[in-house]
Amino acid sequence: MENSDLKLSSSQVIMLKKAISEFFSKHNTNKLKQIFYFFDRDGNGYLDSVELKTVMKQIANEKVTEDDVRQMMDEADTNKNGFIEYTEFCEIMLRLRRNQD
Repeated sequence: MENSDLKLSSSQVIMLKKAISEFFSKHNTNKLKQIFYFFDRDGNGYLDSVELKTVMKQIANEKVTEDDVRQMMDEADTNKNGFIEYTEFCEIMLRLRRNQD
């Protein structure tokens, strides 16, 4: 899959941003699966650094660097297999939400 194939459409970006907003502002944990689905561009059940960087670049209000992506991967990939699995994704998102409160 090429990087251009990994990009979200503009309507997907809007839906993802709305889901993220509802997760953080309304504490809607049901949105986690939807958010993960948007990041998991190839549908294999886990996120790699390319997927993470591609989607983060589209939704972030600031530039996302390789170092940023590496840091995110290091923090979220708790079993150190090189991927962010759904359970790891949920853990990091819930931690981010707790830190926001």
